[in-house]
Amino acid sequence: MASSDQYFAVIPESVLYADISHAAVRVYGVLRRHADKNDGTCHPGRKRIAEFAHMSPSHVDRAIQELVGIGDCFAREGSYLSILCILFNE
Repeated sequence: MASSDQYFAVIPESVLYADISHAAVRVYGVLRRHADKNDGTCHPGRKRIAEFAHMSPSHVDRAIQELVGIGDCFAREGSYLSILCILFNE
């Protein structure tokens, strides 16, 4: 049984079955875990996303663009180190 300090993220079928890379699915999970539960916004740093997803920041950028391409994420540059994302799927 999972302890109460273990977290998880729900991946919607529109992301899970989309024609996107496994990296994009993993990044979606990391973003979902950091997203506000009310409005879907999140703004973790690229380095933080990369560490959680076990990939480079440049791979994170490409994965986010894939998510934007399928319409499940809106992304805007925050600063050089961060990005604002809004996840549309609940």
